[in-house]
Amino acid sequence: MKKVVMVVNNPFTNDSRVVKEATSLVNKGFDVTVFATKKSGLPNSESVRDIKVERISSRYDFRLKPWKYFTELLPAKNKLINEKADVYHAHDLDTLLITCQVAKKVGARVIYDSHELFTERYFKKGPPLLSDLGSLIYKQYLKLIESSLIGKVDWVIAVNDSIANELKKRYKINNVTVVLNSQPSSENKFSEVQNLRRILNLKASKKIVIYQGFITSIRGLDKLVIAAEYLEKNTELVLIGEGDFKKQLEYIVGKKKLQDKVKFLPLVSLEDIRKITLSADLGVIPYRNFGLNNFYSTPNKLFEYIAAGIPVVASNFPELRKIILDNKIGNVFDPENPIDIADKINTILSDKKGLEELKKNVKVLFETRLNWKIEEKKLLEVYKILDGIKN
Repeated sequence: MKKVVMVVNNPFTNDSRVVKEATSLVNKGFDVTVFATKKSGLPNSESVRDIKVERISSRYDFRLKPWKYFTELLPAKNKLINEKADVYHAHDLDTLLITCQVAKKVGARVIYDSHELFTERYFKKGPPLLSDLGSLIYKQYLKLIESSLIGKVDWVIAVNDSIANELKKRYKINNVTVVLNSQPSSENKFSEVQNLRRILNLKASKKIVIYQGFITSIRGLDKLVIAAEYLEKNTELVLIGEGDFKKQLEYIVGKKKLQDKVKFLPLVSLEDIRKITLSADLGVIPYRNFGLNNFYSTPNKLFEYIAAGIPVVASNFPELRKIILDNKIGNVFDPENPIDIADKINTILSDKKGLEELKKNVKVLFETRLNWKIEEKKLLEVYKILDGIKN
């Protein structure tokens, strides 16, 4: 069992989980091809770290767009079939249908890699009444898809215990392995080029609180920006990323005259983000409770912060609380309360000795427990199990 095809509904440029998993398999001798989505400026075919990448469709999902069936989905499906892989690895629910269909056609194994609790994502758009109704219908549709397919896959991978347990409970399955989004080890040094103080022309004494990732309305960033009003004078909030909510945040910053306390930087590559994060003092995750997906989340940024050696403050949600408080690497707050957010940040940054202790705890946690070297073993064990299953 050496040929693997992964299917992902993004261009495979900033999806660190897919990059890590594919790289680990390649390093163990697997022939890996990632089927990603097309994006302007990116080649349709390329090799990234010895991973073959094919971008042949704008989507691989099951949305009801019959007019795209012959122009995109059918060609994508045929190309996936022509790969004749031993394992088809579906990343998230929106690639599972086409992956299962292809695997059945060629007699291959299927892995369903659930990056989140997809059926509980926040989907509301448009007027409230229509939005609520549309969201309810769409979620039921997603649950129908997941329930009809998950029993047909050979193995399920989840990103944390809460999501794994939810999938087990809902679908009465046991073939689930948790593979955390921990980061690989690397040399923890940054050059002046990646130093946030140099980039933003800040004094060396400035304390930097960093948020990295997509800037959307459900991530609590409005509450975080409002919290900046209550941060100590020597503290700067830096948000790195892009998204449809950025203009709204910039409006809040302007209205409250927080330009000296809140800075925005564009999205950067996976290679650069940790280098930049190294120069911050504290990482923040202000997600709001917009359903179980947010409530159970352990986003990539949590592990990026840990890999970079900085403490973390985050929403008081089960998985975040477990990692942060149990390992004494930061604190949790009420994401609906900007004053509480600011208070938790100020308390950590104002205690120089305590901050150094937190940093030591982060370093130990990363070196001994939460790193990709450990999680990689779980991924490879799944492939070993599948290799032992007889047809």
